[in-house]
Amino acid sequence: MNNFYKYNAAGNDFIIFDDWHETLDLDRQQIINLCHRRFGIGADGVLVLTPDQETDFRMNYFNADGSRG
Repeated sequence: MNNFYKYNAAGNDFIIFDDWHETLDLDRQQIINLCHRRFGIGADGVLVLTPDQETDFRMNYFNADGSRG
C-alpha cells in the first residue's frame, strides 16, 4: 500500500502519493474517483513522487479529470 498525503495552499488541494518503490499504477478513472469532492478524497489533482537518477525525485502531476498535467 502506498502512503498518501493531502496538502492544500492558496485555494488548491492535492493528493500526494509517495511511490518510492514504483508499485503504484493509477488509471484515469481511479484518479477521477480520488479527486471527486463528494465520493472521493477530493482534490484539484494528484501528484505521484517517484525516484529519479538525476534529481532528488520525479513529480508526475495528474489533473482531477485524469489527464496529465
